[in-house]
Amino acid sequence: MLFASSALFALAVLAEGAAAAIARNCTTNYNAGANVDYFVAQKAAAASIPSGSNVAITYPAAGNYKIVEDKISNSSYVLYQCGTTMPTTNLPANLAGVFEIPVQAIITTSTTELTFLELLDARSTIMYTTDKGLITSPCILKAALPALADRSGTLTTDETAAWTAATAATNLTIVGAFDTVTPSATNRDVKFPATGDQSATLARADWLYFLAAFYNQEPLAKSLVDQITTSYNCISTAAKSSAATLGSPDAYWASGFGGVMYPGANYVKTYLASAGGTASQVGAMDTGAAFNASYNISVASDVTSLDTVLKNSELFFTDAVSSLDAWFGWTGLKTTDISTYNVTRAGQIWSADKQSSALGTGSGWFNGAVVNLHVVLADIASVVQPGLFGSSYTRTYFRNIAQGEKMVTVAASQCADVNAASTLPAITCPSAITSKSVAGVVDWTGAGEPAYQYPGGAGRTVGASLALAVMGALVASMLAI
Repeated sequence: MLFASSALFALAVLAEGAAAAIARNCTTNYNAGANVDYFVAQKAAAASIPSGSNVAITYPAAGNYKIVEDKISNSSYVLYQCGTTMPTTNLPANLAGVFEIPVQAIITTSTTELTFLELLDARSTIMYTTDKGLITSPCILKAALPALADRSGTLTTDETAAWTAATAATNLTIVGAFDTVTPSATNRDVKFPATGDQSATLARADWLYFLAAFYNQEPLAKSLVDQITTSYNCISTAAKSSAATLGSPDAYWASGFGGVMYPGANYVKTYLASAGGTASQVGAMDTGAAFNASYNISVASDVTSLDTVLKNSELFFTDAVSSLDAWFGWTGLKTTDISTYNVTRAGQIWSADKQSSALGTGSGWFNGAVVNLHVVLADIASVVQPGLFGSSYTRTYFRNIAQGEKMVTVAASQCADVNAASTLPAITCPSAITSKSVAGVVDWTGAGEPAYQYPGGAGRTVGASLALAVMGALVASMLAI
């Protein structure tokens, strides 16, 4: 619990450092009638935002303000350059707030926006954030920012006082996609729904532009988006070309809560296709109902359908299960079923929780994966097309729970310099696999070594020695649980 007095003290200390790190460059001698364009470079960079994006930035002729739109929440924010006059006319109908920029001190209520802000060199403007146990950014942890109570719950008197003090002393609050917007001063919350953007995989990177606008960092956002896009497309080209040689495995992706298994969101299908894979379908030989079905293990007909999906899947991806034991409980399967299903027999069950917080339950998947699209694709492609990156590649977000791969904890000690700007992780673009004899590859078309035939998806095989070895490892793993 954070009391109001401690909140104000912490803010006073932190704000001094933030002001030094983020240059204001406020306008002097402002003449409202001159219509000077204060955002020339920013406007040029934002012109790269696709028309179909859920983010839009417009720069009115007055020149001293811009309008940032979040199309998911149907909210617009007017941002005016410090040293100029706040606009009061011709404002958008869906106006959600007016802010002087660049902002100097903010509150964040969730973890997704943290990686975006770090990439935009705005870490120093974060004055308060969420529960440290949910954070997997070493430098955010090292900054030791005071945490405010979860805004999606009921606040105590002291917690409400802390929020009141914090909001009075900061410029705005970035509100996570699943957080509420109270208590707060009127029109000072900025919704950040990046995790809910289902339009397309690469479109999620456009939320860099959204936050960048509050710091006049649109040129940096463009540079980051260009790097992500170039890396993503290069990896995808190599993976799809490899699939032309080796075939495409069927992969099922699911999230689950309360005993119900939900299919992965639309963007994950794009990930699978970009990695040279195919989203699993229901029915023999991948025919029948769509990938979108949900399964409740308490419903007999759902168990039957799920049984078919798993028999038709070579790979299983999830962001919701932390162990093989939990996976069996979640799907309703038994350890005696190991030899029945492709994904268990071949040991291909992947969880996106490899990065975990040293202080709690936080996962790097919910912290950094939303913006590091190229890294996520590289992880998935390394599973879908083994051998593409070689044995030296280390996955960032995914671990194989069927084969007992452990989590990797993230701690403040891993931050070398809390004041240093973050950079995008670099992924070396692989060359396409053009031969089935390359070390580490899996021939999804069925050719090659003596084979152990999968029961579903005819023609897809895996070496018999590999299948038997994996089955042995699975049984040993289950006995150890």
